[in-house]
Amino acid sequence: MNLQIDPLQEKKHQVLTGLVHKYKNRVLCHLTYHCPSNCKFCFRGHLYEKNNKRANNEEIVDYVKSHTEIKEFIFSGGEPLIKPYDLKDLASKLSKLDHLKIFRIHSRQPITFPKNIAFEPLADVIKNTNQPWYFVIHVNTVEELNNPETLIVIDKLRKLGFILLSHTVFLKGINDDIKKLEKLFSKLVEVGVKPYYIFHCDNMAHTQKFIVDLKREQQIMTKLRKKLTGIAYPLHVIDSDSGNGKIPVPTEFRQCSLTNYLDFKEKSNQVT
Repeated sequence: MNLQIDPLQEKKHQVLTGLVHKYKNRVLCHLTYHCPSNCKFCFRGHLYEKNNKRANNEEIVDYVKSHTEIKEFIFSGGEPLIKPYDLKDLASKLSKLDHLKIFRIHSRQPITFPKNIAFEPLADVIKNTNQPWYFVIHVNTVEELNNPETLIVIDKLRKLGFILLSHTVFLKGINDDIKKLEKLFSKLVEVGVKPYYIFHCDNMAHTQKFIVDLKREQQIMTKLRKKLTGIAYPLHVIDSDSGNGKIPVPTEFRQCSLTNYLDFKEKSNQVT
């Protein structure tokens, strides 16, 4: 079994400490390596080391400025919302670059620590930048949306002007169930969040108990497609072990093998 330490191959694409340039037209910034959520299925747990500091804002801006092919900047982590004023400062500098067209924030804090979100710097980035802002919430069960404070946060983000999307991970015994996912995705669109991706759990030593058989995932997503509207249905993907990208998993409406797939560089991969 090919267990991954860095399943997305971010280390080899790291151009500055904390800045990953894996895809030509976008970069991902680990605004911080710290994360209070401590999700047991996290694929970046190996990054959270003491004193693991990222590059400073000026270095990051200089890099993006010198690479005009970069159109999109992603604030990730760790948990980017625990550094809201750092995010605001970096966004202010980056927003002046004409070739940068999109900002994105990936966060689990609206689910895990909604009370701790600082809205003032988030409001400022919306007000003082011209680029559209996408906010991707990491949520795995409808129960996580039953917290009134989480719903207040989502409402505030939407009213500030963020375009809201969600990420979900298939987790064995937790959400690998048609009714549970139908409730989750239906609830998300009801509160103004478009389900974006649902991931096959990454193949790491500490994630084995969470990995759902891909055939079962396919069956679930096929049945969900019959039940959900298009805006409530996320794209089911596998992150390629080679780190080349997210590969869509076909539903059972088409007959094909799930054993192997080709990634974006036409490299053959085997599903584990």
